Amino acid sequence: LMTSSSPRLFQKPRKHFANEAVWYTGQAVGENKLHEAMKDISQKARLSWVYTNHSVRATFITTMTRNNVPDHVIARTSKHRSLQSHQSYHQPTDADKIKTASLVDRV
Repeated sequence: LMTSSSPRLFQKPRKHFANEAVWYTGQAVGENKLHEAMKDISQKARLSWVYTNHSVRATFITTMTRNNVPDHVIARTSKHRSLQSHQSYHQPTDADKIKTASLVDRV
């Protein structure tokens, strides 16, 4: 389990956690460590490309937006300083485009 006292999504694991319920510290995993982990996971899983911190961040933001998570929660979790800066990550789905087109047709 992650520690609930930290808002960080990727927390540094404890070195020793044998009989403890919380396995992670409140510290964030370093950006370089996370980058190397993403590269390693992508290669070991034989994925079609190497996922990056940025691609995972973009997928996270898009998924949260599509599931109606409030913008301020997404921005805080993804460490964006403004609500507007994270909105560029969200890509409309085909269903979004169809809905928009049908609304325009009504006008």
